[in-house]
Amino acid sequence: MALARGYLDLARARLAESLRISQACGQRLGMARGLEAFAALAAARQQPEQAARLAGAATQLRESLGQATSLGSRIEKLLELARGRLGAAAAAALFAEGREMTPDDAVGYALGSHIETAGGLPGAPGHPGAKDSGRPGETAWADPARRSASPLTVREHEIVVLIARGLSNRQIAAELVISPATAARHVANILSKLGFTSRTQIASWAARHEPPS
Repeated sequence: MALARGYLDLARARLAESLRISQACGQRLGMARGLEAFAALAAARQQPEQAARLAGAATQLRESLGQATSLGSRIEKLLELARGRLGAAAAAALFAEGREMTPDDAVGYALGSHIETAGGLPGAPGHPGAKDSGRPGETAWADPARRSASPLTVREHEIVVLIARGLSNRQIAAELVISPATAARHVANILSKLGFTSRTQIASWAARHEPPS
């Protein structure tokens, strides 16, 4: 109610209390709802990066609980805001980053100081202040050689776009009418060819190499 009425500081205090209780009690559905609420709070504060990331984390947590895999209207509205402010590719990459978070990391992110700042997650791929961490594949998307020629097949490019949209392997399989095992094999090939270790890196690569949808 505080959020709906525009009392954002009060809303944050109440939501933080609720989210901490859900985490302490192991109520993962409560955590997912809390993350969605924090995403809405970020949107109300005109922080589309945080909104997209938290929306991704909440969606992933719901899916891990066996909830419907289709995005709810609240998440779609948050993503629409992010797309309008950041562009479709950037919003999809942030959503994918959120999906890579563990539930506890997502709660920490929601409760931490990042939600109060206008910038993205420090050190995350694509953040203006990000530096090379030295981990394999961390800066592969910035390699000029990768910009000039892609090692991926046409089908793999299709899957990269779907990964950037935040789809799981099962959802990719349904979208392309292939088996989940085939989708998983394509994803593994993409990771290997690009020298990456996570779907977040694929999404960041897509934001720089794939044409806007």
